[in-house]
Amino acid sequence: MSKKIDINKEKKPEETIKNIIGSLENPLWDDGSLGDFLKDVKIKRAKLELTFEIPVPKSNSIVTSAIEKLAYQALENIDGIVKTEIKFNSDVNTLNKIELGNKLLSNIKNIIAVASNKGGVGKSTVAANIAAALKILGAKVAVLDLDIYGPNVPNMFGINSRPRYFDKLISPVEKYGIPLMSVGFLLENDASPIILRAPLVNRVVMEFLQEVKWEEADYMIVDLPPGTGDIQLTLAQQLPNTKIIFVTTPQDVALADVFKGVRMFQQEGIALPILGVVENMSYFVCDQCHKKHEIFDSGGAKSVADTFDIQMYGEIPLYTELRVSGDRGKPIVLQNPEHPVSKTFIEVAEKLSIDIAQYNHQELGRSDRIVIPLDL
Repeated sequence: MSKKIDINKEKKPEETIKNIIGSLENPLWDDGSLGDFLKDVKIKRAKLELTFEIPVPKSNSIVTSAIEKLAYQALENIDGIVKTEIKFNSDVNTLNKIELGNKLLSNIKNIIAVASNKGGVGKSTVAANIAAALKILGAKVAVLDLDIYGPNVPNMFGINSRPRYFDKLISPVEKYGIPLMSVGFLLENDASPIILRAPLVNRVVMEFLQEVKWEEADYMIVDLPPGTGDIQLTLAQQLPNTKIIFVTTPQDVALADVFKGVRMFQQEGIALPILGVVENMSYFVCDQCHKKHEIFDSGGAKSVADTFDIQMYGEIPLYTELRVSGDRGKPIVLQNPEHPVSKTFIEVAEKLSIDIAQYNHQELGRSDRIVIPLDL
């Protein structure tokens, strides 16, 4: 049992608290301590106020709960403190400031590409709601729709307006506090077909990377088209620190395609970090019998995660409200954050932001790391 400390008898009480916090383990990585996140200590009239700055969104409950548990337990043996208040700020860590030469993208701290090797698995729905979940958690988020042949972001966010141009640059359309860019904004209507050969597809992608004026964001969610084509290769070549997550449904035909997609991003010359997989349409809960029905089988995404040693982020169930929210142009996470499927998306976003912070921390600490300054 630790020795009791009377904070009123300490010559430098704030320093005493800092030392106590500094002796605790870091809940995110092995090196360092919890003191690395401690930014301010205030003691006034027997009230202690601790402010932590964390490398994930400030409302990430997984991280904040872990820090609160460690801090409160460590402070139990301190006399003279009647009340302890813990506050959180966020400074999301990044590799982009080091690696990106493109000034227009240097404001984006982390780029997350949402991929699938098969159409119809709900990739755009997952991408839109992960973006919304990160926003709910307190992060600055942007969305780039690179699904050139089937841009759904305008519909998912209920946008009918077109982007504006300033100083020869495109200004993203903003909705619900999220800046968005999609080729769908440039079409006459939803029924207009997009017929482009590969060179033109690459040109569109490069224009979105070079000519869109993005404001500062902690995370950019990129909605990729299905498959393993030119857009995926262009992204890998031009933005080599993009992180990938896959979306699949549980049935075998979808899983076989995911295996191909994962292996493509692992190829030499591409080698983008694949963080994990989200299983969409995992099951349906009947509103009459309240039983769980696994319509498309079960456990498929977990088998992908186990095979490639990546994270299984979550299972997204089938809900009518999820489909309706997309049709009405407001992601369900924003429309109803308390809905069960919204809570699942928020948990996915929490896990994802932790994995990104840990990946960035590990890469920044590598002595053999090669930094490639890009100038798109």
